[in-house]
Amino acid sequence: PACSMRALILVHNLAERGSWFRALEIARRLVRRGHHVQLAYTSDTRKYRPVYRRMEQEARSAEEGVLSAQRGRIAPPPQGTPGEFVWAECPNFTFFNEIQEGWSLFDNAVRVRDVLASRWDLIYGFSHKPDCVLPALAGKVRGAKVVLDWSDWWGGEEGLYRLCVIPANRHQSMPRPWRIVRRAVFAAESWWEPRVYALA
Repeated sequence: PACSMRALILVHNLAERGSWFRALEIARRLVRRGHHVQLAYTSDTRKYRPVYRRMEQEARSAEEGVLSAQRGRIAPPPQGTPGEFVWAECPNFTFFNEIQEGWSLFDNAVRVRDVLASRWDLIYGFSHKPDCVLPALAGKVRGAKVVLDWSDWWGGEEGLYRLCVIPANRHQSMPRPWRIVRRAVFAAESWWEPRVYALA
């Protein structure tokens, strides 16, 4: 089917964790309206290479939703033909951060490559993390509209870093040099988190 918009949705989370659920629902609704959507998230197992899957079941579900709408059971979407839905499971290898903190060099490289390889109309990032912000920057240079949307505040006195991550046993049990490096990363993120709003 002809797709009216190409949308790239970026999540730093693993599948079925955190903002992945919100991103999935927005992606499904866009697919139902006939748009091409790629949902990029972090793999739980893959370290270096991405996997791309066309979600035929999702497209069928969208089509069933359209048919139900035509029978008057739900409000019809603007277009009657579902679009294409691709899941991009991105590699998770990172030197010092947790795998879903958005700092994997391979993950970031894959996402930026995907943005530069073809034109996107919309890039929707669900975090201030590098694997959401760097592709958004690359896409904005190529003319994409950018939306940044996250529900947790990470930096500052009341952010997740100070209240949850740093006091956690997992962080406290790391060797001191690793804790210092991670705290430096958290400080950098705390600085840029409020500033990346200007991208959107």
